[in-house]
Amino acid sequence: MARGPPRNIRNFAANRTERGPPQRSAACVYTCAPDADFVIGPLDESERITVVSACSGHGFKHSAAVGEHAVRLITEGTAAAIPAFDPRRLAGSQLT
Repeated sequence: MARGPPRNIRNFAANRTERGPPQRSAACVYTCAPDADFVIGPLDESERITVVSACSGHGFKHSAAVGEHAVRLITEGTAAAIPAFDPRRLAGSQLT
């Protein structure tokens, strides 16, 4: 496993910060639904479990709206559901 960022990143950062080059770096897991849309809605017909997966960086940018939608789903029920985000659309899919 590599230690620290690649040399070109270290040089770039060292010239632009007062603290010198980065001391470490890390890779992050990138999650994505098979159709690349958010997964927000009831897990099954019982609607006792709400799934909220905004999927990595794209979801982070929309986190306020995702949170607002999740609250509406929980407080208003399926009337607030957005079919394109319903987790049941992925039945039988391999999530990555």
